[in-house]
Amino acid sequence: MSIKFIHTGDLHIGQRLKKNTRVHEHRNMLVWLHKQIEETQTELLLISGDVFDTSSPAPESMRIFNSFLADLESLSSLRTVIITAGNHDSARRLDSLKPVLKRLGIHIVGAFQNDNPQWDDWLIPVHNSKGDVQAAVAAVPFVHEYRLGITRGTRATYAQEIKNGFKNLYARFAQMAQDKYPGVPHIAMGHLTAMNEAEVIGNAPQNVHVAVENGMDGDIFGSSYDYVALGHIHKNYRVRGMANAYYCGSPLPCSIAEAEDSMSRGVWFLDLAQSKKPTLLEMPVQRQFLRWRGTIEEITQKVSTYSWTEEQEPPFVWICVETESPRYDLWEVCTDLVMSRNVGHRLILIDVDNVVEGLEPQKDYTVDVTTTPHEIFKELLAHKGIAITSQLRGLFDLVLSQVQEDKEEV
Repeated sequence: MSIKFIHTGDLHIGQRLKKNTRVHEHRNMLVWLHKQIEETQTELLLISGDVFDTSSPAPESMRIFNSFLADLESLSSLRTVIITAGNHDSARRLDSLKPVLKRLGIHIVGAFQNDNPQWDDWLIPVHNSKGDVQAAVAAVPFVHEYRLGITRGTRATYAQEIKNGFKNLYARFAQMAQDKYPGVPHIAMGHLTAMNEAEVIGNAPQNVHVAVENGMDGDIFGSSYDYVALGHIHKNYRVRGMANAYYCGSPLPCSIAEAEDSMSRGVWFLDLAQSKKPTLLEMPVQRQFLRWRGTIEEITQKVSTYSWTEEQEPPFVWICVETESPRYDLWEVCTDLVMSRNVGHRLILIDVDNVVEGLEPQKDYTVDVTTTPHEIFKELLAHKGIAITSQLRGLFDLVLSQVQEDKEEV
């Protein structure tokens, strides 16, 4: 027996950039997703966390998503929807919708309570039109390590305990799926950080379990699952290791760095009767993210002549102006340039930087831009003669995580 399904996640509905709304992009994204489900005759939809950008989404964001869920009822092929909470979501808020949505074949899984027998409900059978079990899904949401009963030890043992905790959790569901639903595809979900074959994830969110510095890999899932649908990393790739585990990535870029990673975005589609390797359903570009650098004259030329299609939202623009001496009026200058375009055809200015030609930075404060924050922190402590302790590292990880969340909210 097989099944057709779509794997997506990291929708980040409600995300803004410098207070600029993206509501039309998010609405169009869900309209496009509805169309993909219909055209592929998808039977199962998996959303692997970070439905919303914040734990307290605006009413408009909730309205957009709830309308999308309601419209799914019109799709005759779709039997089941499974949504797991991500680290950006409120597990309690999502779980509060369970009693109503379950009647529509929509299952929501959060994790606001510690490991207990209730978690067995995360193994969800998917039935076909005849009522037969067509697949079984271990719908594991974002699980903070303390929910697994893991207490902090040394950094090395703590990281290994987290890996072992997840390995045991997925093994438990794999065995349960085999016992209760043998002979059908077994699928798992997750919201965590696992590395790809090259161990390079580029511009991705901070490691969601900060003690596991280099991320996890497919070994934590074992080899029993036909497919593992992951969320949290905003790039789409296969996870290294024995499991058939994939990240779907964000359908929309959440930053200029993500827009520049040259990766096609969309959702994964699988027909397990054909292959266990997913096919990318590529999403059309909703809005261009542009980074321009040049003199005032060059920037003026680009602003006045750049065009985009009517189907796209006005582009977000990051501008870096080259000058011979420091200037402190560039935001106003660039704003005036943008505003000089016709109404309805204006670029949206996100940020303006100034590069002064020939100005040498102070050598004592020069930092290689490829250096990681942890390496910079290590160098700073060494420069000041401060010993690196696990407590200091933990506090730095906490601050770094908060800074990343603050950046994502602007």
